[in-house]
Amino acid sequence: MGKVLSIGEAAKLAGVSVQTLRHYDKLGLLAPSHLSAAGYRRYSERECERLQLIRALREVGFDLDTIGQLLESKIEPDDAIRMRLEALEAEQ
Repeated sequence: MGKVLSIGEAAKLAGVSVQTLRHYDKLGLLAPSHLSAAGYRRYSERECERLQLIRALREVGFDLDTIGQLLESKIEPDDAIRMRLEALEAEQ
């Protein structure tokens, strides 16, 4: 197993706040790999990679609900892109 990071270390690495990671956990987007005996969240490399994907999708304008559906394979990437383009056209 690779390096395991604390919530603060994972947040700093991704450029987000600790509160953001807690929010993503609450929404089911990014659960920690495990909790310490004291209840502290710990993130593996796999979760950090998933966090980077979430951040990239947020930066191009996807909302958290759509990101969740993409991550759970409830919608196809092509459909998500089409929906995002339609939303952008509607905004214009």
